[in-house]
Amino acid sequence: MNVQQIKVLMIRELKDLRFNGQVLLLFFTAFAMIFFIYVLNNLTITFSNEQITFFKGMTSLLSFISILVTMYTQGNLMVEEKEQGTGILYRLMKIRRINIFLAKSIVTYSMSYLLFTIGMIIYGYSLAQILMASIFTIPIFSMWLLIGTAIAEYAKNTIDVSLYGWPIMIVYFLIEGFVYSSLLNKLTILFPNYHIERGLTLIENDDFTSGLKFMIVPFIWGGIALLFLIKKREKKASIEA
Repeated sequence: MNVQQIKVLMIRELKDLRFNGQVLLLFFTAFAMIFFIYVLNNLTITFSNEQITFFKGMTSLLSFISILVTMYTQGNLMVEEKEQGTGILYRLMKIRRINIFLAKSIVTYSMSYLLFTIGMIIYGYSLAQILMASIFTIPIFSMWLLIGTAIAEYAKNTIDVSLYGWPIMIVYFLIEGFVYSSLLNKLTILFPNYHIERGLTLIENDDFTSGLKFMIVPFIWGGIALLFLIKKREKKASIEA
């Protein structure tokens, strides 16, 4: 890991963001969702005599930020190397891929946490709650960042990133709907949605110690995403060799 390389690459990414229409659109869409969810908080529909709640405060906002900004932004930033052909240039300059990944990840994390912090301030969270929630969301943001990176490995361009991300987004929000109802309640405990909702609820009630216990399953899912990405990179490296 070369800190100087990461710093230079990160500055380049930040400068390029001004002209990256797709990333800016995702960012401002997620920003708009802060107010949209605030207005439609606890919207419910009835399905099979069960009430399913959508747009549940910070939990729903976290999901939108994680997918629209963390997953899609990371995917778009990573796949740009293929579109623009800069990957070959970086190899000639002996810039390691891990440094490229870290530089782009820092930019993605920064955008995600900026929106998340703004949302928590608007929703009336205290400073202590914001700090604890920021720690609590590390595994879920990391999971989506790794998923976005994995999508970029399969995608040829940003259009592919959008297409591959849609099924993942739909399934995730479908599971989240079940988390807010008694439908499939025994299965939802296996997914990060359940633990994110429970953890944030406890943090809202200032029960920080209990809330942090719900980080375990999101960490496991993040680990699964990391292993998947490593296997994909190893397979790609063996083909290129």
